[in-house]
This record gives sequence, C-alpha cells and structure tokens, in this order.
Amino acid sequence: MRSFQLVLATAVISGFSIYVNKLLLVGQDPLTMTFAKMAVAALVLLAVGSVGRTMTPSSLGRDEWLKLALVGLIGGCIPFLLFFYALAMTSAASASFIHKTMFIFASIFSYTFLRERFPRFKVAGMVLAFVGVALLLGLSGISFGYFDAIILVATLFWAGEQVMSKYLLRTVHPDVLASARLGFGSIFIFIFLVFRGFGHVSVLPVLVSSAFLVAYVLTWYRGLQGLDVSTATTVLLIGSVVTTFLQLNISFYGVIGSILILAAALPMWKGVAT
Repeated sequence: MRSFQLVLATAVISGFSIYVNKLLLVGQDPLTMTFAKMAVAALVLLAVGSVGRTMTPSSLGRDEWLKLALVGLIGGCIPFLLFFYALAMTSAASASFIHKTMFIFASIFSYTFLRERFPRFKVAGMVLAFVGVALLLGLSGISFGYFDAIILVATLFWAGEQVMSKYLLRTVHPDVLASARLGFGSIFIFIFLVFRGFGHVSVLPVLVSSAFLVAYVLTWYRGLQGLDVSTATTVLLIGSVVTTFLQLNISFYGVIGSILILAAALPMWKGVAT
C-alpha cells in the first residue's frame, strides 16, 4: 500500500513539475536544461544518500554498474535526444499522446521480460486509462508521421527503462538507482552537448526544476520497487490530469477523460490492497 501511495505522490509531483517546467523553459535550451537539472539532482541525491547512509555503491559489482550505466543511457539520454529533436518537427498534441502511451509498452515489456500477471481488474484499469488519455488530450490534432515515429521510439526507450529499473530494484537500493540514472544520463548528454554545443540556461530555473526532479525520483523508484511496472506506470498518468487542471484549459471531454484516468487507479489500488 505504501508503494502505491508513493507512486501516487510521484504522479502529483509530475503534474506540477510539467506545468512549472513549461514556464521555466521559456528562453532556455531544452537539452542543456535537461543536462543541468539532471546533474544538479544527481549531486543532491548523492549528498543526501551519503549523509543518510542509505546508499552503498561500493557494494555493487561491475555488472551492476554496467546495468546502471545502461539505465542512464536508455532512460536518461537517448530518449531525451530523440524526443526534443522530433518535438520541434511535430505537433505537441501528437507528441503528448504518444508519450502518454508509455504505460502500454511498459506493460507489454513487463509481461514479456518480468512475467508480470495481468488479471481482469488490471486490464480494465488500463483500458480506462487509455480511453481517458485519448479524451483528455483530444484526438483532433493527432497525426502520425516520420517525426511522430521518433517520438514513439523515445517512448519505447522510456518504457524499457522502467522494466530494467524494476529488475535492478531487486538488488539495488532505490536511491542508488535514481542517482545512477541521473548521473550517467547527465554524463551522456554532456558528451552529446560537447559536440552539438551548449545552449542558454539560467540558474534559478535549473534549481527549481532540479528540486522537482529530486522529489520525483525519490518517490518513483521507492514506489516502483513494491509495485508491478504496469500498475505504477498506469497510476503515473494521474499527473497529466493535474497538469491539465493547472493550465485551466479543459473541455467537457477532458473532464470525462480525467475522471476515467482517476477511475483507472481504483482497480490498480484494489489489486495492491488484496
């Protein structure tokens, strides 16, 4: 139950974070901003973990470090590069909708590689979530072309990251995984920026965005440790409801979609509680 509450908290944090980050990104280079906030957040996690004695990176073997680096690459670097590249060439509606389908691909991967079970209540929740997302975001501005396919590839990378993270959480402390994901991710993006060039970022937006990121990963990986990937990623969709209402721009169908997304969490909660 505590894991479910942590993921629910992650969803709320995500909803506020997306809204605030949209405001903070004005005049900032997205990729440089991503590198900066990930690097700062990783340093904060390392400092907090060292003080709290919750992180034991010295106990990890070479194979585990390689897997942690891979999480940073497939979750904290490659999909960001693909997403921001394609986002400028496609509609925000299409990009948002494709990204929100991550829970479907994460569920497929978790069934394939982790052998997660999908009882009827869970399938019902996922169907409600999908219909809710479609209504919330609207289908009118959605298309699928070359750049949308790139967004889809980025989404597949993020879905794969969740499954790999769940696997590693069997033996790795959530804080170690969070720090490694952000740390390695920021290193890989830094290498890319060395060749592409660094854009403009301001200190205050980086610090505010980093604070949200720290809160996000601290709750997410702790929650994911105790939940199925499919349950956690479906509940995470509640963040899109929070963001939509913060924007004060919601239609009738958006309200219905929001209700369905919130309702989707009920069968997931039932599955955790029983």
